[in-house]
Amino acid sequence: MSVKFLISGLSDEEMMALQGKVSGAELLLAQVARLSPEEIDLIRQAAPDAELLVAASHAEAMALAPEADALFGYLNADLFRAAPRLRWVQAPSAGVEVYLFPELRHSHVILTNARGLAAAQMADHTLALLLALTRKIPAMLRDMGRRDWGSDDQIAPELAGQTLLIVGLGSVGRLVAQRASAFDMRILATGFEGSPSIMRVDALHPPDNLTHILPHADHVAICCPLTPATYHLFDAPMLRRMKQSAFLINVARGGIVDHEALATALEAGELAGAGLDVTEPEPLPDGHRLLTLENVILTPHCGGRSAMIRRRMIDLVADNLRRFTAGEPLRHVVDKRAGFESVRKVRHACSRSEPGGHGGYRSGSRPPSKCRW
Repeated sequence: MSVKFLISGLSDEEMMALQGKVSGAELLLAQVARLSPEEIDLIRQAAPDAELLVAASHAEAMALAPEADALFGYLNADLFRAAPRLRWVQAPSAGVEVYLFPELRHSHVILTNARGLAAAQMADHTLALLLALTRKIPAMLRDMGRRDWGSDDQIAPELAGQTLLIVGLGSVGRLVAQRASAFDMRILATGFEGSPSIMRVDALHPPDNLTHILPHADHVAICCPLTPATYHLFDAPMLRRMKQSAFLINVARGGIVDHEALATALEAGELAGAGLDVTEPEPLPDGHRLLTLENVILTPHCGGRSAMIRRRMIDLVADNLRRFTAGEPLRHVVDKRAGFESVRKVRHACSRSEPGGHGGYRSGSRPPSKCRW
């Protein structure tokens, strides 16, 4: 019997109905997961032994769910409950917080993500925001718009010799470290993977040390996943530990920062500025204080965009589906307890495994949860 792979999409009407009711991350995920006929054909060619079930709406997905062994795309608790045979879910993004509702988190269903596909672009965006803020580009553009050639107060600090703290040394954080090193910055990071020299940082600290190392950072780049442990990690007390001259950059998830606390800190002059590619919610409501502050740069959750990102995503989905049908280990398996990719590989028996739980399998012992942010 062939593996049945459900590609779960939403209709235009369903996408419109979700706006304002779900997080920006969930809305973006639903948009990214809408595949073209050409993209579906690429997946079909890579895994000819699988039967693709294509749903162009949530209603169609609900009707097809009882047959599905695996799923890519939009998933909520109702759809999950309608798919008792489900053994694997592929997310189209690195962040998987929208998938971690209790039913899936506590099931035997494997969850894989798309970690690293947009890491280079997000690292570039991080440095772009940091450079724009430290070089005072927005202020200069405002001056030039008024035909004002500028003044001495637009003199910018030098990045060379300054300390950048990277919160989360995953695929994005490592590339941020690599790029910042080219500016002769000193790099601190939080994480548990590898030695500092291998990770291209000057000092690597466990996440619990964040409050102690924040005062030593000239600038902070948030690159960690959104999990229960990192929700509003940067609240008012944490922000007060940063230097007044520091810039805060967030390309990860909006929920990691308490935006009301951030706006208050910026208005009070407790921080020099912020560069935010992600917010909570997305977009920010009209009249939000962060929209009016001149020392804030906001971009529309576009840090990972590139001309090739969708093709890389399709290639990953196709390769994992081929692996699933062949009973091979899947790429980028998520530790559902931690909320991001497992440090160690999880043995995957796929279609040759014994049923267990939610149409799942008994995969033996799970690796211990290890926090890498």
